[in-house]
Amino acid sequence: MSRQKVWRTAHSLIKRYGKGAIIHAALQMEEFFDEGDFQESVAWESVLEALEELFSEDVPANAVIH
Repeated sequence: MSRQKVWRTAHSLIKRYGKGAIIHAALQMEEFFDEGDFQESVAWESVLEALEELFSEDVPANAVIH
């Protein structure tokens, strides 16, 4: 999954599930892993990481706040 699609998917999940998007992505990742579809599982892991970053309250040290 491209980086752009990862972020697009993450934003779409937030619109649909709110904070529950993290749980949805984790369940998707686990489901594909259990089915042996490791490529899709890794893709959902990327979405999960994007969601965690979006919901994080931490500001990276190199961030510029406007």
